Amino acid sequence: MVFNRESEAVFELAVRALPTLRAEFGPEEKSRRIVLQKLAERKTIVCSHCKNENKITSTKMRMFLCRKCRKEIWLTARTQFHKAKLFFVRLAILRLQEMGICINPNQAARLLGASYSAISHIYKQIGITVQSKLPENACEVKTENALSVVSRRTRLTPAEKPAFEEEYEMQKKFERAEAGCSSDVSNNSNLSDLSELELLILELVSKNPISIDELVQKTNADCSAVSVRLTLLELRGFIECSIGNLFARANSIHLNEKKADEKQQRLSEGFCTFIKDYYQGIGRKNLQIYSSFHWLAYDRKTWSNDKLRDLFIAYPYVSYQEILDYVTPLTFKIVSRFDSC
Repeated sequence: MVFNRESEAVFELAVRALPTLRAEFGPEEKSRRIVLQKLAERKTIVCSHCKNENKITSTKMRMFLCRKCRKEIWLTARTQFHKAKLFFVRLAILRLQEMGICINPNQAARLLGASYSAISHIYKQIGITVQSKLPENACEVKTENALSVVSRRTRLTPAEKPAFEEEYEMQKKFERAEAGCSSDVSNNSNLSDLSELELLILELVSKNPISIDELVQKTNADCSAVSVRLTLLELRGFIECSIGNLFARANSIHLNEKKADEKQQRLSEGFCTFIKDYYQGIGRKNLQIYSSFHWLAYDRKTWSNDKLRDLFIAYPYVSYQEILDYVTPLTFKIVSRFDSC
């Protein structure tokens, strides 16, 4: 894989930091002791067999007997280090992220002498872990704004189609779900006070954006009556008018305020630049996961030394199947950089 100048420059920083990482966490046995000591500081441990919660009575113990099922529980059970072997690799990657040294999985594999698949798995565990801490001021943007970095196929990409087709499939699925909901629109308590004409208009605009002339034709109503009902529905937030004076059903992925649109566009562009500089391209389903690395790369206040490490150690186990099944919805969150607010 060819990396650009920014990516290679950051990789050089990682190479220079490697001796420090080895001194702090190496060898493997030392990394293992660090992790086990942190895990032992927890108050409880959940049995991986019966899910019973047990108290941790000693920070020196590494194996416990479940009080309920009496089966052995290893200290790493149901944690990110469940059956883990690469303790040093995990701690080194976490520390590099805390330092703002954002190397990609390919570079990490080259730097740390591990397989790409193992490193990629760790990265996605980190990304899912970090997104659980996204702040309230994180901005929600449409995934379609990040299509320029979607260049890798995933298990959700349609057969024999380019990677970005996955986004359009997601949108079609959402539209079908919306259409299904609109067919039962009269049963919605929020719509119970709407007139027959308003309900008919809602049903028509739920399928595709439509002009007022088409609505007049399909409803067999007066133009003035349709116009009035459109205005009332728009004021109540049921529909919205888009470019070309076409009306569509309002939904959670439509972001209406102009100022918000400008901010979302700016954040999307910054995120895309970040991905192109350091990851070259990603799969559509992983957009939210890699938004976590965008946050890690620029927020040194939140992610100072040991903050990410301690969160990762304490976070519940993210399995391989959870990573496979992970899908970014039609919107994802980006944390603003301190210098872009």
